Amino acid sequence: MAAIINEETQYLDSSGTPIVNGFIYIGEQGADPRVAKDIFSDRALTLALLNPQRTDENGRSVNKIWTSGRYSIEIANSLDAQQYIELDNGEGTNAGTTALDNVLGADTITATASTTITAYSDKEQYLFTAAQTNTGAATLNIDSIGAKSVLKNHDEAIVAGDFEANQVVIVVYNVTDDVFEWTNQGIMDNSITLAKMAGGTDGNLITYDASGDPAFVATGNALQVLTSNGVGAAPTMQTPIFSKSFTSSAQTITAAALLTLAHSLSAAPTLIQIALKNVTTEYGWVTDDEVIVGFGGESAASRGAAVYSDATNVYLRIGSAANSFSILNKTAGTIINITNANWKIVVKAWT
Repeated sequence: MAAIINEETQYLDSSGTPIVNGFIYIGEQGADPRVAKDIFSDRALTLALLNPQRTDENGRSVNKIWTSGRYSIEIANSLDAQQYIELDNGEGTNAGTTALDNVLGADTITATASTTITAYSDKEQYLFTAAQTNTGAATLNIDSIGAKSVLKNHDEAIVAGDFEANQVVIVVYNVTDDVFEWTNQGIMDNSITLAKMAGGTDGNLITYDASGDPAFVATGNALQVLTSNGVGAAPTMQTPIFSKSFTSSAQTITAAALLTLAHSLSAAPTLIQIALKNVTTEYGWVTDDEVIVGFGGESAASRGAAVYSDATNVYLRIGSAANSFSILNKTAGTIINITNANWKIVVKAWT
């Protein structure tokens, strides 16, 4: 990036008198200004000036002075005695943008700088319009300085189609890695890996709020599921019905008995089921066969069961008849009264 010493600046000696017909020495940053650096009369740095330059009758530079990057400066009086010196002035070469012309190639890209350069400057931006769509990894060579790899996301080679014909591309030179880094790429398909995502809380999920902005859904509990709450409301983690269950051990069937079974569901069950489990073959039913039976009973015979529950227990009152349940014969389909000793009862419950 070119730096300017403006002819409007007036140089004064220690007594405040303009330094008339003095000398303006320009050198490299941090070095003796009398070791001359190239200076120019134009921003493009094409029209060379003598170094040193002189001051006029008002103590100002006779010419506008341009030079590349940072520089040192010394002002001397007409007798060439030093009046002022500063070793660090101007704009850094790493802060500018250089436009490129005559761009050719798809993967082996060549170009010329709008103002010819002789070396790549660290952190300098280079802007060009792609001549063709690339077909794979690419390099860029400006003013025949040398081809350097063009990378995205700091260290990844570009892939086919990253550059499209007539696309404006901006790259920055990284002197440490000796590469060009592509800086104005959009978000590509499959380009955001887990490693590149921002950290979050273990178990959180990402969604979008009513404004279309990303938002987190707070971590739920075990067995909870993500549930939509409709348009304009954030989804939440909720416990689905029947997500908790209880199955009792096989209980002895005793006429008129009340079974009290602790279920550990923390709430009264939403659904309860009872089944008769065969332990001795009877009426076509064999060991471990289970027959689901309904609640209630036969009013005339006092067979069946009544079931109720609370947040702690399931209660089951067995009918008082000696044969406490009636079911169908497994093979004949006729109604039979079970033998209590040949069966057990199993209770299942869900919340």
